[in-house]
Amino acid sequence: MSRRAPHPAVLACLAALPWATSCAVAVDGSFAGLPFSPDGTAVAVLDENDVLVRGGAVVPVGLNRAQKRVSLWLSSERVDPGVDWRTLGGARLAELRTRLALSDLLVVQGLDYDALGDGDELTARDDAGRKSGDFAFALSHRALGDDALAGLGNGLGARVTVTARAERVDDGDPRGGSVRVALDVERERAAGQPAGDLVTGTVSLTVDVPFAPERLGEANLAVVAPIAACAAAAGPLGAGACADEPALPVVDGGGVH
Repeated sequence: MSRRAPHPAVLACLAALPWATSCAVAVDGSFAGLPFSPDGTAVAVLDENDVLVRGGAVVPVGLNRAQKRVSLWLSSERVDPGVDWRTLGGARLAELRTRLALSDLLVVQGLDYDALGDGDELTARDDAGRKSGDFAFALSHRALGDDALAGLGNGLGARVTVTARAERVDDGDPRGGSVRVALDVERERAAGQPAGDLVTGTVSLTVDVPFAPERLGEANLAVVAPIAACAAAAGPLGAGACADEPALPVVDGGGVH
């Protein structure tokens, strides 16, 4: 695991914020001309503790290196993950959910921290709903109108592969550490799809951000992840309805929410 100084882009963000939210996301490529640019907000969460409820009390339990996991989420929308979204009023939270559902959105969960620190390459695949690999992910495109979707021919290639390679992982910084990860997202034709006029190709993303505060990051990830999963299944025309997806339960100092 590298202990080198953070990337200059990270330092610039740290100067402005206690931790970065939309700092360094570089995007290269498209899916046959269909843009995928989740570069408005980027958040990384290092899961270092389990929070358990024992006898009515909330007890944090530290994880060892092999148990730690990293999650990333990226959106083309600029939203503020520096506050716990569960504290927002109904209208503000509804607006935030809608903006996320209608955005380019990528959520990657369960990256092995130990493997990332050792420079290993991790891969996961969603082959028309059949999921496999080293981690979980959900990818959705910003909402498209009927005219735009008509230009996609036979639709989106339904076999999506995400490859993650850590270029730096550092949890030793007093501010909480940071991570730089390269992600290759490839769309291909799935078995059974028409052979021609499918949207396929590869988009390469480089994400360079400090880790968010763990409990805050987990709480907001619990809102984002179900929206992304729903939007990935619904496709660009149906993603808007995913704004109403309920958040996952979260355990924190106040119990289970």
